[in-house]
Amino acid sequence: METLREGVDGLRRSRDALFQAPPIEWMEWGPTRLRTILVPATRRSAQILGTIRLEPSNGDLGGSNYLARAKIDPPAPLDPMPGAGA
Repeated sequence: METLREGVDGLRRSRDALFQAPPIEWMEWGPTRLRTILVPATRRSAQILGTIRLEPSNGDLGGSNYLARAKIDPPAPLDPMPGAGA
């Protein structure tokens, strides 16, 4: 019976530790502050990238998808993805 009680107590403690909501002050302040940071960064990125075009492409795995094209293209990865055929 003691082992069962210890198990239940452990489950209750882990449940309480899983999620803790942020303080109400952060929830009121956070999204507004975050917006003041992201909006200028988005404008700057838009100036650098310019218009982004979507071009149809046949995917490597047989499906169709789109490639995003801009004034600049992102650099190619330095190392191939692990497990990718080379």
